[in-house]
Amino acid sequence: MRVAIVGAGAIGGYFGAQLIKAGHSVNFVARGVTAESLKVNGLALQTDAGVERLDSRDFKVTNVEDYDSQSAEEIVFVCVKTYSNDSIVHSLERLVGSDTWVITLQNGLQPVADLKKLGIPGKIIQGIAYIEATQTSPGVYLQEGEVARIVYGADEPSLNIALTELKSLFSGSSVEFNHAIDIVQESWKKFTFIASVAGITACTRKRLSTLLSDRSWQAIMESVVTEITHLADISGGDGGAIRREVLKFINENQKDIVASMHTDVSAGRPLELEALTGKVCSLGRSFGVDTPLNKVIYGALEPFKYGTS
Repeated sequence: MRVAIVGAGAIGGYFGAQLIKAGHSVNFVARGVTAESLKVNGLALQTDAGVERLDSRDFKVTNVEDYDSQSAEEIVFVCVKTYSNDSIVHSLERLVGSDTWVITLQNGLQPVADLKKLGIPGKIIQGIAYIEATQTSPGVYLQEGEVARIVYGADEPSLNIALTELKSLFSGSSVEFNHAIDIVQESWKKFTFIASVAGITACTRKRLSTLLSDRSWQAIMESVVTEITHLADISGGDGGAIRREVLKFINENQKDIVASMHTDVSAGRPLELEALTGKVCSLGRSFGVDTPLNKVIYGALEPFKYGTS
């Protein structure tokens, strides 16, 4: 299938490489030095199994501003940070046709709704990525740990039925690609995980495994998670089940978990603060529920929201 990856950062680079391995025709829609490096040097992916190199002839690269070179694809993965949505609208208008599947792998509770508000056509669904990946330099990607999974689904029944045509999309790759019937519950689960881990580790500038070696930080993590899952309960989700699953996942995978907001604040880059901790605080205000720990985290990170470099 013809697949476009909009945003060739850590998430886009890793999953794009896996789609190439699965036999698809992949077009990386990127910008700047990343686009240039992919065109000239190809793509390098380092995993526990070693380093894989994909020649630049194995895929296509389109600069995000080169609108004349963009045309409708069968599938489009949206992999940019949520604060960059406005900058990719013109590209998406050319890449997405009425029959195009659009899979957003973005953080946050409502990435599908956010894209629809921008007037993006196509069949837009949510993909929830579980992966520890970083872009170590332009076109060079590092994936750590054993987890490489996407959970996907739609809250529209007609789209959920049609999603069977995507079930083999990652066949032949290292990615587990699972269709979730209740994508709203799955979305709350990922949101709880990433908002709590990203918020605490970015705020302290410490790795999760370092923090959780201290019992006091274990208790703080549990309290931050509980504030979020209380909001999930009010929204109609199963907050108790989400809390148990998220804390279990964190405890079992803490040595491999590095939230991108943690690395972004350390590097002076802009933060997805509003989509994560900011969303927790705004929902708390809407529901009349206090979220004191998340408010503290937001207050500590707000001065760095737009980056410092």
